[in-house]
Formats: sequence, C-alpha cells, structure tokens
Amino acid sequence: MEKLYAIAKLFGAPLSERVIRKGEIVYDEYGEDYPGTPYYDGKDIATRREDLPMTEHEVLHEIAHWVVASDDQRRLPEYGLGYIALKYQANSVPVLPEGVGGTQEMITWVFCLLIGREFGLSPALPDLPVISWDEYLAVKRGQEPGFAALFEEWAPIFLGLLGRGREN
Repeated sequence: MEKLYAIAKLFGAPLSERVIRKGEIVYDEYGEDYPGTPYYDGKDIATRREDLPMTEHEVLHEIAHWVVASDDQRRLPEYGLGYIALKYQANSVPVLPEGVGGTQEMITWVFCLLIGREFGLSPALPDLPVISWDEYLAVKRGQEPGFAALFEEWAPIFLGLLGRGREN
C-alpha cells in the first residue's frame, strides 16, 4: 500500500482508508454488480472493501480515474461515470459526451499498465488473474479494438510524467 500512496501523492489523487460497503447492490445493463458505496465519492478514493481486500491494481485503477478525470468530473461520485454514479447523482447532467467514458476507461488501463509496471505492482484483478503487465497488455489489446491506438497515444504522455522515454 505504501507504493500506492506514493503514486497517489505524485499525481495528487486523494486516497483514504474509507471502506466500501456493499449495502444496496446496483446492477448495470450487463448485469455487473457494483457496491453500495462508491470507490470515489467526490472527495476521496476508498482503498478498502468490507467483503475482500482490494488488489494493488484496483487501487491503481481508481488513481488512474482521478488522473484522467476533468475538474468537473472530480466533483462527482465515480467521476460521473457508469451506473453507480447515476445512483448517487439522480437527475444530474452528464459531464462527458456519449462515448467518451469508454475512451476514458481505456486510458486508465494505459495508466495502470505503465505505472503499475514502473512501480512493481501486481497486475492481478479478482476477475483477471494475469501474471504480468505484458499479459495484461495482450489481453486489453485483444479485448478492445481501440486500445492499441490509445496505448500508442497515451504511453509517451504518462512516461513523460515520470521523466522517462517511450516504451511499451
């Protein structure tokens, strides 16, 4: 967790020891369930869950959302993205044009891959027990048609923030 707090500090992301409680489960259009409290509540990023520990990759993914979110998004639970956000901001106006949320999600994957590799974090997720960041990259490239192009565009940006040259 120490490395994750260092990454959060580097990028200005507000991590906390707040616990995500299951409470009322929210389901999206694909039947995926979300916890009853948001990972990001408009103030800070939770780092713990009551039902099972969060992986390094999960916490890093939440930091990534903070990094790529606009200032307007940072004022909203879950950055105004997804169905759990809708639960907490009923009748609010979306902050992103339709389709941008998916692109932003893929940019968080690029961040996780590069920053996770750089800091020696585990790439494993509860539903994707990959063994290396290279394997994670291969999975994402095969899973999402637009990911390879976004990786090529955003990798130099994130590596530049770390003072490093381009690599993939």
